[in-house]
Amino acid sequence: MGEKIIDGGQRRPFGCPSTWSTLKCLGQTVILVSCVFNYVMTPHFECVLEGGYGTTMAVNPMAWVYSRSVSVACFMAYAVMSVKYRGGVAEYRARIALHDAYSPTTDAERRAFATFNAAVASACALLILPVNGMRLFRFVEDRRPIEVIVYFGLIYSQNALTCLMETRFVLLCYVLYTKFVRINRDMETIGDQLAADRGCPSVRRSRLVAAPVRRRHANRRGHYWVRDDGDMYRLRATGQRLVDAIERLKIRHRLMREAVDELQYVFAVPVGFSLCNLCVMGLFDIYYQLLNMYIQQRSNRSSAYIYLWLMQYMLRFFIIVITVHAATNQALRSKYLITHVSRNCLDVSTKEELQIFSNQISSTTMEFTICDLFTLNTKLFASAMAASITYLIILLQMKTEANDIY
Repeated sequence: MGEKIIDGGQRRPFGCPSTWSTLKCLGQTVILVSCVFNYVMTPHFECVLEGGYGTTMAVNPMAWVYSRSVSVACFMAYAVMSVKYRGGVAEYRARIALHDAYSPTTDAERRAFATFNAAVASACALLILPVNGMRLFRFVEDRRPIEVIVYFGLIYSQNALTCLMETRFVLLCYVLYTKFVRINRDMETIGDQLAADRGCPSVRRSRLVAAPVRRRHANRRGHYWVRDDGDMYRLRATGQRLVDAIERLKIRHRLMREAVDELQYVFAVPVGFSLCNLCVMGLFDIYYQLLNMYIQQRSNRSSAYIYLWLMQYMLRFFIIVITVHAATNQALRSKYLITHVSRNCLDVSTKEELQIFSNQISSTTMEFTICDLFTLNTKLFASAMAASITYLIILLQMKTEANDIY
């Protein structure tokens, strides 16, 4: 189930009238059922894996945490998205379309998005599919019970599906990043032109060196701001007032802030569970690897699996946090650029518009939070590492008997 937009931008539940929507609903149902199945049957499959049928006492309950965390993360991600995705993403796309009406997407931005998309998808696929495929093939080689192979196949499939959700979120965030960068570049160009026009010494040396080149390029295109006798800045080619250009930038920025809110509405809970799941999987991989290094002799091939899994978890965590952090940083950077323009502008009406622009940004919380529990920024790396090390030390101090869940 999900939502669709009706008049006034309100959301209401939608059905699945078309064949494609029916197939998507069926696929989501299969995913949710498989998550519940794996969660409930984890103790049984772990007993089969250890060779002990009919009892769960031989298996350390800690071995259940790994697979169950994957099932919970995948279930919560697709359960929440089935309710919110369609309506929230429709609103997001509407904001992007309105922004593009003011400033269409350039070919360079399309190429950058395609490159980023290919890089993220390729990196995740290379770190997920080969190692999981080899792991399942090893189960077949070892003649493990078919139900164990199915069990791990479901775990790996749910992990891959969660990664698909993360990739979708990252790509949508990257679009916002490029839009904010474009807004800031336009703002910076205006500020540099006004500063160069006044001969302001506060302009950085690199900007002063590049200013003549930009002015010549702007003059050829007619995109250069000139001041009339009343200190009113106008575009040389069209006569457009600077205050009108600032208002357009303000509208574009507001539309992107609203798009950020829509992404948070849809992805806050799924991404939060996904990040927690990545931390849990990484923690238990390190925990069992350390135990087996000092208590049992593990083959190099098994250790290689763990290192590849750890690389996968770290990459996914890194891409999510860095992309969101970059987008929000670009949104906040606009405040500095507003000050840069206002400092070099003599037009009172433009200054008033810049003040309104700055107040709107200041009154908006430009952060992507997970249910107000933690914020996605670079500080999250240190927090996650500190928490993981703390729980790893606690687990090792418990001196739990090592159980090879791989």
